[in-house]
Amino acid sequence: MSSQHAAVRIASLCYAFNMLIQCAYKFRFYLMAIQRKQQAVEFGNAHFAWNRCLNLRSQAWEADKTRHHYVSLSRQVTDWKRGEFLWLADSTAGYLVQKLLGQNEAFKNFFGKRGQYPKLSGARPVGSTPD
Repeated sequence: MSSQHAAVRIASLCYAFNMLIQCAYKFRFYLMAIQRKQQAVEFGNAHFAWNRCLNLRSQAWEADKTRHHYVSLSRQVTDWKRGEFLWLADSTAGYLVQKLLGQNEAFKNFFGKRGQYPKLSGARPVGSTPD
Protein backbone atom coordinates (compact mmCIF):
# COMPACT_ATOMS: atom_id res chain seq x y z
CA MET A 1 0.00 0.00 0.00
CA SER A 2 1.26 3.43 -0.87
CA SER A 3 2.28 5.66 2.00
CA GLN A 4 0.19 8.49 0.55
CA HIS A 5 -3.16 6.75 0.85
CA ALA A 6 -5.13 6.00 3.96
CA ALA A 7 -5.84 2.37 4.72
CA VAL A 8 -9.44 1.39 4.02
CA ARG A 9 -11.40 -1.51 5.45
CA ILE A 10 -14.49 -2.46 3.46
CA ALA A 11 -17.30 -4.73 4.58
CA SER A 12 -20.19 -5.59 2.32
CA LEU A 13 -23.59 -7.10 2.84
CA CYS A 14 -25.73 -8.37 -0.01
CA TYR A 15 -29.20 -9.81 0.25
CA ALA A 16 -32.02 -10.77 -2.08
CA PHE A 17 -35.33 -8.96 -1.80
CA ASN A 18 -37.99 -10.02 -4.32
CA MET A 19 -35.30 -11.42 -6.61
CA LEU A 20 -33.44 -8.12 -6.69
CA ILE A 21 -30.04 -8.19 -5.08
CA GLN A 22 -29.26 -5.18 -2.93
CA CYS A 23 -25.83 -4.53 -1.51
CA ALA A 24 -24.69 -2.28 1.31
CA TYR A 25 -21.11 -1.26 2.00
CA LYS A 26 -19.44 -0.02 5.15
CA PHE A 27 -16.23 1.94 4.89
CA ARG A 28 -13.74 2.61 7.63
CA PHE A 29 -10.88 4.95 6.82
CA TYR A 30 -7.62 4.90 8.72
CA LEU A 31 -6.01 8.29 8.33
CA MET A 32 -2.29 8.87 8.33
CA ALA A 33 -0.75 11.23 10.88
CA ILE A 34 -0.66 14.20 8.50
CA GLN A 35 -4.30 13.62 7.56
CA ARG A 36 -5.32 13.42 11.22
CA LYS A 37 -3.50 16.70 11.83
CA GLN A 38 -5.31 18.41 8.93
CA GLN A 39 -8.63 17.00 10.14
CA ALA A 40 -8.00 18.46 13.59
CA VAL A 41 -7.20 21.84 12.00
CA GLU A 42 -10.41 21.73 9.93
CA PHE A 43 -12.58 20.81 12.92
CA GLY A 44 -10.93 23.38 15.19
CA ASN A 45 -11.26 26.21 12.68
CA ALA A 46 -14.88 25.30 11.95
CA HIS A 47 -15.57 25.22 15.70
CA PHE A 48 -14.02 28.69 16.08
CA ALA A 49 -15.87 30.16 13.06
CA TRP A 50 -19.23 28.73 14.21
CA ASN A 51 -18.89 30.14 17.73
CA ARG A 52 -17.57 33.53 16.64
CA CYS A 53 -20.32 33.98 14.03
CA LEU A 54 -22.96 32.84 16.52
CA ASN A 55 -21.73 35.49 18.96
CA LEU A 56 -21.88 38.16 16.24
CA ARG A 57 -25.43 37.15 15.35
CA SER A 58 -26.52 37.07 18.99
CA GLN A 59 -24.99 40.46 19.80
CA ALA A 60 -26.55 42.09 16.73
CA TRP A 61 -29.97 40.68 17.61
CA GLU A 62 -29.75 41.79 21.24
CA ALA A 63 -28.50 45.26 20.31
CA ASP A 64 -30.99 46.34 17.66
CA LYS A 65 -32.86 43.25 16.37
CA THR A 66 -30.82 43.08 13.15
CA ARG A 67 -30.01 39.76 11.51
CA HIS A 68 -26.66 38.82 10.07
CA HIS A 69 -27.03 36.62 7.02
CA TYR A 70 -24.67 34.12 5.46
CA VAL A 71 -23.18 36.55 2.93
CA SER A 72 -22.09 39.13 5.50
CA LEU A 73 -20.67 36.45 7.79
CA SER A 74 -18.81 34.80 4.91
CA ARG A 75 -17.18 38.14 4.12
CA GLN A 76 -16.34 38.54 7.79
CA VAL A 77 -14.64 35.13 7.89
CA THR A 78 -12.67 36.06 4.76
CA ASP A 79 -11.52 39.25 6.48
CA TRP A 80 -10.48 37.24 9.54
CA LYS A 81 -8.45 34.90 7.31
CA ARG A 82 -6.61 37.85 5.79
CA GLY A 83 -6.03 39.84 8.94
CA GLU A 84 -6.91 39.10 12.52
CA PHE A 85 -6.84 35.28 12.44
CA LEU A 86 -4.33 34.24 9.79
CA TRP A 87 -4.39 30.63 11.00
CA LEU A 88 -7.96 30.28 9.64
CA ALA A 89 -6.39 30.17 6.17
CA ASP A 90 -4.91 26.75 7.08
CA SER A 91 -8.31 25.14 6.58
CA THR A 92 -10.18 24.73 3.33
CA ALA A 93 -12.72 27.40 2.49
CA GLY A 94 -15.36 24.81 1.59
CA TYR A 95 -15.56 23.40 5.09
CA LEU A 96 -15.96 26.81 6.71
CA VAL A 97 -18.59 27.73 4.11
CA GLN A 98 -20.56 24.58 4.90
CA LYS A 99 -20.50 25.39 8.62
CA LEU A 100 -21.78 28.92 7.93
CA LEU A 101 -24.51 27.56 5.67
CA GLY A 102 -25.46 25.10 8.40
CA GLN A 103 -25.68 27.93 10.90
CA ASN A 104 -27.78 29.94 8.47
CA GLU A 105 -30.20 26.99 8.16
CA ALA A 106 -30.31 26.64 11.95
CA PHE A 107 -31.34 30.29 12.27
CA LYS A 108 -33.94 29.93 9.50
CA ASN A 109 -35.42 26.99 11.39
CA PHE A 110 -35.35 28.94 14.66
CA PHE A 111 -37.09 32.01 13.24
CA GLY A 112 -39.53 29.75 11.38
CA LYS A 113 -40.48 28.11 14.73
CA ARG A 114 -39.06 24.76 13.54
CA GLY A 115 -36.11 24.51 15.89
CA GLN A 116 -34.29 25.78 18.93
CA TYR A 117 -31.84 28.64 19.07
CA PRO A 118 -28.46 27.42 17.77
CA LYS A 119 -25.94 26.54 20.46
CA LEU A 120 -22.24 27.16 20.78
CA SER A 121 -20.16 24.39 19.29
CA GLY A 122 -18.41 22.33 21.94
CA ALA A 123 -14.98 20.75 21.60
CA ARG A 124 -15.04 17.16 20.36
CA PRO A 125 -12.46 14.39 20.14
CA VAL A 126 -10.36 14.60 16.98
CA GLY A 127 -11.90 11.52 15.33
CA SER A 128 -15.52 12.62 15.60
CA THR A 129 -17.34 14.62 12.97
CA PRO A 130 -19.07 17.87 13.90
CA ASP A 131 -22.76 18.45 13.35
